[in-house]
Amino acid sequence: MNEKELSNTRHKKDSFEIDFLELYNIFWKSKVKILAVSFLFTVLSAGFSLLIPNVYTSQSIVAPSDQSSKNMSSLSQFSGIASIAGVSLPSSMVVDDSVKAIQIMKSLDFFENLIKQESIFFNLMAVNDWDSDLDVLKINSKFYDAQQKKWVSNLPTAINGKPSIQTAHRKFLEDFSVSRDKTSGLIYLSFTHYSPKVAKDFLDLILLEIDKHFRLEAVKNANESIAYLEKEYDKNKINEVRLGISNLIQKQIETVTVANASSNYLFKQVSRPHVPELKSAPSRALIVILSSILSAFLSFFVIVLISYKNDF
Repeated sequence: MNEKELSNTRHKKDSFEIDFLELYNIFWKSKVKILAVSFLFTVLSAGFSLLIPNVYTSQSIVAPSDQSSKNMSSLSQFSGIASIAGVSLPSSMVVDDSVKAIQIMKSLDFFENLIKQESIFFNLMAVNDWDSDLDVLKINSKFYDAQQKKWVSNLPTAINGKPSIQTAHRKFLEDFSVSRDKTSGLIYLSFTHYSPKVAKDFLDLILLEIDKHFRLEAVKNANESIAYLEKEYDKNKINEVRLGISNLIQKQIETVTVANASSNYLFKQVSRPHVPELKSAPSRALIVILSSILSAFLSFFVIVLISYKNDF
């Protein structure tokens, strides 16, 4: 390295040190202003965080039931028997029930069936807080007039003041979470609401309805298969074929019996929903800390800009 390059390197290093020292001097001279601004924003953010209502999240873990697994494994077996017998069943399960269930729980059709009870829709859309001392839900006056007992929403999608089903469904998807662990096959569900009890009730209802959906679907498909197989049995005169069809009919009858008798047809609960004692949000301490740091950084940045502007 020649003397010119060495001189340039030293000059850049000196400039960096001078600039850094200058920034430090600016900070030191303006520390009172920075601290004052930071303190002001800390107080404001603390006040703002107190205005944010608490929300509570109820959680549950479920696993595919033994009956659901048996249905998946026996399907291929009896489909093989059906093909040997020359029979094609009218319907078949080609998607894992748990994967299918997750998509159904997120669907608009499932949600429409879920909110047939007016109280479910009300708790989702009209509530914006909860009084923990009185255990009373607080009503959002922008959506519902408690005195006149009518919806008063002015949303563009509202119908006669009542939020539309699709609007409510979008809100539902914000509060509801469901995911599947690919390794274990376990399904994790959660629902968030201002009231811990309502959050738990929502999750209970979701699990009840999705189980009901699959039970009814299983019974419907099995009955259709039985009716179809009985016709095939009457048409065939070969004993071996009739025996195969009889086995198929017996299996479908077993499916109907188990579906009607089982309270946990689709999932068995590993961890059932509970009423949470602690809020899941907001994190007021985090809001205050981040606000303080951000306000100090921004105030220092503004002061530096003003100082350099004055220099020019």
